[in-house]
Amino acid sequence: MAVIIKMSRIISLLLTGGTGQLGKMLLNEHGLQHAAIDILTRGKQFASNSAVKPINADLTDYTSLADALAHDYDVVVHCASNPRESDAVDVKGTQNLLRAVGNRNVKNFIYISIVGVNKVPYQYYQHKLKAEELIIDSGIPYTILRITQFHDFILNRILDVRDKNDVILVPGDLKFQPIDLADVCKKIAQLIQTEPGNSIQQIGGPEILEIGDIVQQYQKIFKPTKEIQITSTLNDFQRLFTTGINLCSDHKWGTITWRDYLASKQRTLNK
Repeated sequence: MAVIIKMSRIISLLLTGGTGQLGKMLLNEHGLQHAAIDILTRGKQFASNSAVKPINADLTDYTSLADALAHDYDVVVHCASNPRESDAVDVKGTQNLLRAVGNRNVKNFIYISIVGVNKVPYQYYQHKLKAEELIIDSGIPYTILRITQFHDFILNRILDVRDKNDVILVPGDLKFQPIDLADVCKKIAQLIQTEPGNSIQQIGGPEILEIGDIVQQYQKIFKPTKEIQITSTLNDFQRLFTTGINLCSDHKWGTITWRDYLASKQRTLNK
């Protein structure tokens, strides 16, 4: 049973990946209202206030990182990741971060990972798994949160709606348990206030959908002019989503469905 920490003071939090999709939404999450947040950034600009302060440093450069961290942190939320440079960012970056905060009395090191990283040899997943192992072996109290694919990922990477071609080709036999960024943020906010327990947790969205259902709901709401065709052609990355390793049916979380997400996107476009 999770133990909720009663916040009698402002907690100090270090956030990596704060300029990414998840990081940006996390900063707007109501559950972080009692935190003083340092955001690790490599020079990207964002609005700061008395509770949010940018820390200019590079995860892949230990010296810049160690020099930039000025005080202890109650919680570290490590969202930073880069599929194209996963060895440098996810493995070495995590190693550098753990080293830099190792003597700073961190009470919970929260790492955002992916459901299925322990089941396939896909390089990015293997690097995420290596980062998990580094955290487990560090001696720092931790919570590893493995999540399924975001709704945004399904829309922009699987359906690839931004592609300029007249026909969208979607591989068949794929299954997803998509989860919304807002629901993930609620879970992270909960973890920030909870004893770590040195645990690996998994969460996925509230429903499991086959690619046909995903496409059908998209067409019904957006009524695209582009034709969508199901194809049997798969690359190694897409093949991951035919195996079921990306699902966690026993750990459904949140309330925002694929249909809810699409309807919200459509309302935003119509404003």
